[in-house]
Amino acid sequence: MVLRGDLQFDHEFKDTYSPTARVTSTRTLIAIATQQGLSLRSFDVEAAFVSADVDCEIYIQAPPGHSFPPGKVARLQRSLYGLRQASALYWNKMQTFLTSYGFEQVTDEGTLFCLRSGDDVLYVSMYVDDALVAFSSDRMYQRFLTALRKEFTLSSEGPVRDYLGIAIHYDVERGTSFLEQSKYVRDLLAKYNMSNCSPVDTPVAPGTYFTGEDCCNRADPAMKEAIKDYQSLVGALLWLSISTRPDISFAT
Repeated sequence: MVLRGDLQFDHEFKDTYSPTARVTSTRTLIAIATQQGLSLRSFDVEAAFVSADVDCEIYIQAPPGHSFPPGKVARLQRSLYGLRQASALYWNKMQTFLTSYGFEQVTDEGTLFCLRSGDDVLYVSMYVDDALVAFSSDRMYQRFLTALRKEFTLSSEGPVRDYLGIAIHYDVERGTSFLEQSKYVRDLLAKYNMSNCSPVDTPVAPGTYFTGEDCCNRADPAMKEAIKDYQSLVGALLWLSISTRPDISFAT
């Protein structure tokens, strides 16, 4: 069931989002794991947005095809998809669990948590419902997983190979790590019918200049889809540039 969040009252929520880890923080955590010889794993939190209880009184009408007794409504006890604060409720629950378990939240990166016990260390980096974990003690990590599974349903737990579309080649024995997005690039080229294009050093021929007359008419309904595709492509290239290919930022 999905709620009509667009019909919610403003006083029913304050925050509506979960914070996301910066890519630089993800790369830094992988670098620390490589340097210190830590194990590197990842997992997903299943149905994250329906895992938390609501923090205020919210009443709902019966969905189509169902009915309540005349004059009756239902009080929502647990977050559901469509609820505008569902993401924030999940994050508050996850943050509360991690800090109560003993983790310290890194001041300059609110999605990174660190737990120390003697000489052992455990790092958890959260990107909404995707987690990247680095640890020195397998026993320490397994205890953490056992406690976490009592609060959340986890999936895809295992050695990290792909995280947020970034392929991670990590060899703890050799002390090496390599990040790349070749599949992401191939999929992007296929999406825009450029799989067989010829590579060039610059995206535009040298000496090309654009003026206002070259811009499309944004008011033209026929251009709306093209504008959407263009914005999507720019966003995809920006993600690539901040993740593993900063060099493309300097292509002119």
